[in-house]
Amino acid sequence: MKRKVIQCLGLMCLLVINSGCGKETVTPKPEKEKEKGTIQVLDGFYSEELGTENTVRIYLPPEYENSEERYPVIYMFDGQNLFDCSTATYQKEWHIDESLDTLYDEKRTKGIIVVGVDSVSSRRNKEYNLYLREYDGGGAGDVLKTCDFYANTLKPYIDKNYRTQTDREHTAIIGASYGAVAAICASTQYPELYGYTGMFSYCDNQNPEKMTEYIKEHMTPEILTDNKIYFYTGKYDFAYTSTKSAYEIAKENSLENIHYELDEGQHDEYSWGAKFTECLNFFYWIE
Repeated sequence: MKRKVIQCLGLMCLLVINSGCGKETVTPKPEKEKEKGTIQVLDGFYSEELGTENTVRIYLPPEYENSEERYPVIYMFDGQNLFDCSTATYQKEWHIDESLDTLYDEKRTKGIIVVGVDSVSSRRNKEYNLYLREYDGGGAGDVLKTCDFYANTLKPYIDKNYRTQTDREHTAIIGASYGAVAAICASTQYPELYGYTGMFSYCDNQNPEKMTEYIKEHMTPEILTDNKIYFYTGKYDFAYTSTKSAYEIAKENSLENIHYELDEGQHDEYSWGAKFTECLNFFYWIE
């Protein structure tokens, strides 16, 4: 599948054709080619909160340029793993763009914008966690600064420059593994911004005890008013226990709008991407 990727460097954009990974095969041209979304890549996107330059990847739905529609937005972590296996950390992607293109083609959605920020391996553990184990330096992580970056710099930029529906009823945040830690921290720190949270393979192994204490105190109806939370893990996922425990805490705290999904999956982008549509279905973002 070929897709337009627009590389933005300052005010200048470069059009690239992305053919995916591996050997390209020639197939008969369908009678009518499916509509495809567009991916824009913003390099050097500065975060004052973290003091870092970042790569931001933005999926825009089919017909975005030809419409005046405003769209709901999903913010995600590990943006390099969402759309293209050639940029993915382990050459595995979520296939977010293909999933949303299919939903659009099936008329199950009028379009959704997805915004992902790349993680950098040398910074990821600190930027996605509240606490660090001794092996990773110990002490506090910077995930709350990451949450501030998404809330105070990234979201205002996206709302200003793209046709978004800005209210919390049309704004979600999703992450996997340490990204799920970042997602629940973002939702509990900024409940007025995010109405939906996706916790895929929630991994608390940097400090299980303190993270359990954090979610017990923050994942409550008083803080997450009307927030819908989707939990996913696979039986062969090393984060199975921590994900299930987080869900159990949500139940014990009397959160009502929660859903737990378990299958035969593993701790990887293939497994998470396979459940992306189920997550949107739970959010009631698709028909």
